[in-house]
Amino acid sequence: MKMRAGLLLGALCSCLACLSPPSAARRAPTHSGADALPAISATERAMMDATNRERAAEHLSPLRADARLVRAAQLQARQMARFGVMAHDVPRAEYPTFASRLEYARYPYRDAAENVARGYGTGTSVITGWMNSPHHRANMLAPDFTQVGTGFATDGAGERYYAEVFGRPVR
Repeated sequence: MKMRAGLLLGALCSCLACLSPPSAARRAPTHSGADALPAISATERAMMDATNRERAAEHLSPLRADARLVRAAQLQARQMARFGVMAHDVPRAEYPTFASRLEYARYPYRDAAENVARGYGTGTSVITGWMNSPHHRANMLAPDFTQVGTGFATDGAGERYYAEVFGRPVR
C-alpha cells in the first residue's frame, strides 16, 4: 500500500485564488462502490468535474466518485475548518492522519493520495491552483488512480477549506 500527500502553501493559495479555469460543460461524476454517495455540495461536484476535465485534457480516464473517499475528504475539510489549519495531519482531530481517515471510511487501497488547500474562492479555482503545483498535479493526473472524493467546509470566519482524496482500491 502506498500513500502520497500534496501540501499547498498558504501563500500559493492566496496568489492563485483569483485564477479561473476555462469554462466547460459540467457533467456529474460517475459513481462507483456499493455505498450510496453521500450528499455533495455544488463546490465538491465542481472540484470533481474540474479534476476530470484536467484528466481528459491529458487523455487519462476519468475518476469515479467513491462514497468512502467522499467521506474521507469531507471529514478532512471539516477537521481543518474546525481547527483552523490546512494540513494533512491535524493532531487534535478525531482522525488526525490520512491513514486514520481512510480507515474510518473503510477504504481498502493499493494507492491513495490527498490534496488539501484553503482560501480559494471556488471549487474550480482550487483545482487550478493544484494544477500549478507539481505534487498536487501529480496526484490529480496519476494514471493508477481510479476513484476520487472531494470535501469542502468553511470555518466560523468564512475561511474555505478543501480536500480531495484519490484512490485505487484493492481488488
